[in-house]
Amino acid sequence: MDRIVVVGAGLAGLRAAETLRREDFSGELVVIGDEPHPPYDRPPLSKQFLSGAWDMDRVWLRMEEGLDFDLRLDISAVAVDSDTSTVTLNDGIALPFDGLVIATGASPRALPGFDDAVVLRTLDDARRLRTSLQPGARVTVVGAGFIGSEVAATAVAMGCQVEIVEALAKPLARVFPEVVGDVLADLHRANGVTLRLGEVVDSADDLEADVVVIGIGVVPNTAWLGGSALTVENGVVCDETCAAVGGAGRVVAAGDVARWPNPLFD
Repeated sequence: MDRIVVVGAGLAGLRAAETLRREDFSGELVVIGDEPHPPYDRPPLSKQFLSGAWDMDRVWLRMEEGLDFDLRLDISAVAVDSDTSTVTLNDGIALPFDGLVIATGASPRALPGFDDAVVLRTLDDARRLRTSLQPGARVTVVGAGFIGSEVAATAVAMGCQVEIVEALAKPLARVFPEVVGDVLADLHRANGVTLRLGEVVDSADDLEADVVVIGIGVVPNTAWLGGSALTVENGVVCDETCAAVGGAGRVVAAGDVARWPNPLFD
């Protein structure tokens, strides 16, 4: 292979690039990132970075020496042509590839009626939210999943008045048994978070809050793959080796955008 293109400059994309070099790929390696920032670690955004305990220098991902790749930031892929093996970028460039790694991640799920609400997925999201979490601020988090629970815990520790509104009866009810939800609910209450479980809100107008944070899950970033030969169903469908179905052996997917076989749930 002469050129491998990695679309996505997050953790999965960076690790894919590093692994290619570690496995002695010596061809051209291009990594496309749609944010203006170099690769960074997302988990601290809702915790250490959001609280102000960490500054930006601590969220950058360390890159291996000698990576020797073409990192193109603030550029996004808008289409892939399986017949010509090219990725089209939003600057009009059609980039040929011999191999393609799709690592475009996922975006926060939108909630109609909450146009002015905040989501937390990117570094810029976290920077904006951090400026709003002042002591005494009234913060409502819609969703008691991982992101919602982490933001609530961070905000209450910063002196905010925090409530969580969750449609289900327990926090993290979709991923853990009820007993775990009970423990988490007790922990939230012990730290001063108000829980409104089993409630659905239709609009931000129904909430008395200075800041509304939406954390109701994510959607894989696959819109740019429409019209390609790849199979896309709630993510890029892959086989057990992460090779993309329909990719003719030239395309793999990794990270939140990938959907691979799971005998327990499929």
